[in-house]
Amino acid sequence: MCRLFGMTGGTAPLSAEFWLLDAPDSLSAQSHRDPDGTGIGTFDSRGHPVVHKAPIAAFGDAAFARDAQHERSTTFLAHIRHATTGGLTMNNTHPFEQDGRLFAHNGMLEGLAELESELGDDLALVKGETDSERLFALITRETRRNGGDVEAGIVAATTWAAEHVPVYALNLIVTTDSELFALRYPATHTLYVLDRAAGGHQGGRPLHHQSSLGTRVRSDDAIERPVVVVASERLDDDPGWRPLASGELIRVDAQLGITSAIVLPDPPAHVADALTIRVADPAEPEAQHCLAEYAAELGRRFDGGFDPALSTPTGPDDLRPPAGLLLVATRAGEPVGCGALRFHGDDPPEIKRVWVDASARGLGLGRRLLAELERRAADAGARTVRLDTNRALVEAIALYRSAGYREIDRFSDERYAHHWFEKTVSMQSGRSA
Repeated sequence: MCRLFGMTGGTAPLSAEFWLLDAPDSLSAQSHRDPDGTGIGTFDSRGHPVVHKAPIAAFGDAAFARDAQHERSTTFLAHIRHATTGGLTMNNTHPFEQDGRLFAHNGMLEGLAELESELGDDLALVKGETDSERLFALITRETRRNGGDVEAGIVAATTWAAEHVPVYALNLIVTTDSELFALRYPATHTLYVLDRAAGGHQGGRPLHHQSSLGTRVRSDDAIERPVVVVASERLDDDPGWRPLASGELIRVDAQLGITSAIVLPDPPAHVADALTIRVADPAEPEAQHCLAEYAAELGRRFDGGFDPALSTPTGPDDLRPPAGLLLVATRAGEPVGCGALRFHGDDPPEIKRVWVDASARGLGLGRRLLAELERRAADAGARTVRLDTNRALVEAIALYRSAGYREIDRFSDERYAHHWFEKTVSMQSGRSA
């Protein structure tokens, strides 16, 4: 998932280093999980946009670090990219600038040919390959048509997109030298706003924290200055962070007044799938995320909880060839599911660790993971596959039965299992026999 960050201090320039680099779970720390590009956009004393960006991760981008430490501006816009459309080039890296405004986007939309047709001659605004820059061009055109009204331009452009092309997420921030606009649509990704009073929620204090990694954060400006921040995630423990609702557009003016409206009340007419399944090493961050979420969900749902140490051992080496393999499913770059195979010599391979995130349920992802695991087992020469499950996972039991699994006698010592299943697969095609 791409990370968005926007901040405004009103009419006077404000230092931004404390948010961009050093806040607990800060934007720069998050970039270790999203290493495809970074950028920061500010405005100079004449109100002209200034953009520094590079198609590499923030932790390796010295320019990004310098900007975060030394720039002052009335508004800031930062972005860390996980590429879904377009190569890793400067032209494809956010933020983008058009008509003196800056734009960054978290999400994905499809139907680029239809979007380009709608843009017509205004496609000339686009320099790169991304869906994001094309969406910005549509916002720019609609803003021009509405006499420079940015809010109206955002509403018109995103309404068209929601009605005409497949949409996964359209979270976005637009900044000028005096205003900030932010939209969350639909509820796919989070977007938060913090209206921080001078001195913070405890009063009379600079923004000053020390993270669990020992990173210190300080802004003396924030003792006397209120700020408004928009970010993909809460960046510290301030209780004032508020999640935007799906379809909510906020405008922050030069006096830090915030107006809000639900401008896209309905879901997209066409939903982008954006699902990919690949073999992953269990040490990869996306794999670690899925396996941790798998264990956490079992802990919530099983009677008495779930302790991985008491379950049948399945360590990283068990999920690497030749002992096994791990599949990770992503949706627009975000990990949303996993499933594993363990090989047992001449005995049937075992399907393990099947998990689907709540945000991706109802898309058939569990069935797709199951089918891909069966195919890979068959390709390895297996004639049957086995799995076990807990009685609390009623939807998983229903999936297995509907996918052709038959219940068999206990074949493992898994202490959390109540049901054991087996299915015959074809060696040639990987399809069920």
